[in-house]
Amino acid sequence: MIKITPPPRVWRTSALAFALTLLTGCALIQDDPGQVPLVNPQQAELAQVIHLANSGWPTARWWEGYQDPQLNMLVNRALQNSPTMQAARLRISQSQSTVELAQSAMGRSGYRRGGAKPPAGDQ
Repeated sequence: MIKITPPPRVWRTSALAFALTLLTGCALIQDDPGQVPLVNPQQAELAQVIHLANSGWPTARWWEGYQDPQLNMLVNRALQNSPTMQAARLRISQSQSTVELAQSAMGRSGYRRGGAKPPAGDQ
């Protein structure tokens, strides 16, 4: 039987790759920095650094502080055309009713919402 041996270049390349892998594993070991010191919250003085916490909540018409007529006009227009929460809920309810009506016209029924099983032909 003829014995096939790989060329010496393959052995050298494999040995070099293995040696580099071993050296790389050793290079990644780092010294443990030890325990990180804890900071006392009173020493951090965050209340003086964060000014929003001390200044309070913005006023109801905060944008008027910029004294920009164009900004005032845009915000007023947006507020006039925006729906109230009650109107938004009503729109959602109407949309859900329209979807249910369309589904019933296609032959689907409300069995899935109530948890009851549909008849055999309505799946």
